[in-house]
Amino acid sequence: MSESLRNLSTIEYGASPKEIRSNDYTSIGIYGTGGLVGSATKPLFHGPLVVVARKGTLDKPLFITGDCWVIDTAYAVLPNANVDAKWLYYNLLNYDLKKLNESTGVPSISRDYLYRVTFETFPLPEQRKIARILSTVDAVIEKSEAAIAKYKAIKSGMMRDLFTRGIDLKTGKLRPRYEDATELYKQSELGWVPKAWKVVSIEESCVSFINGGTPSTKNTGNWKGTIPWVTGADFLESFEIGFIRRYINQDAVSNSSTHVINGGNILLVTRTGVGKLAIAPFDIAISRILLA
Repeated sequence: MSESLRNLSTIEYGASPKEIRSNDYTSIGIYGTGGLVGSATKPLFHGPLVVVARKGTLDKPLFITGDCWVIDTAYAVLPNANVDAKWLYYNLLNYDLKKLNESTGVPSISRDYLYRVTFETFPLPEQRKIARILSTVDAVIEKSEAAIAKYKAIKSGMMRDLFTRGIDLKTGKLRPRYEDATELYKQSELGWVPKAWKVVSIEESCVSFINGGTPSTKNTGNWKGTIPWVTGADFLESFEIGFIRRYINQDAVSNSSTHVINGGNILLVTRTGVGKLAIAPFDIAISRILLA
């Protein structure tokens, strides 16, 4: 059975936190459309509840377990007695709240529109079981993201050491730090580097630099082929090319300024998304914002 938010909850307006904002940390959080924005000296609402944006970022509801203050650009959605707050939160998270936007300027939702949103409802025990399952999945995701962040930090530290100290080929280990073995280093324009290293420019390290180009989009025939063509939007944070969205043919290559770059070469974004890097996974044509 479907029921509207009007039957599932009470939706209250938030209020300005000007008079209750605390300079010190308290257990009463102040929440806005972007999340926690401070601490309050007293609560406006008692959780559990869901914070939904009234203005601004509309599609990121928040689940709050305890006492809180909700600012005046957001609503507090207070579940009725027969409604599990976490279940209601997941429903709102899964709903496209942006389509309720009624403004041509700053995105906004009226309370009346929000009250009209409907969800398939279940008995309270089933709601709680659904919420537990989804909460467990969220916990796993959070742990995974924390592990990824940890390994990224480790990688960053390793890169810094590898690109400043390098590997001692005799031991297969990192060289000692400059502070611990000054005799292994020499001064250079890049600072202290291992004595065996040479400082050269990128130009000296590369055979050539090749710019890309975009075949005419007016000629639809250009975009019917088997040659992958990429832009900076196709680059991943992992220094890889993601899903190939567009393909061109040999005529498009011959009649435009694009170039086909051999697999294994470095691709660099020079405009939008400047600085992104990727290794060409195979022979690939590049757009005008790329340099190989």
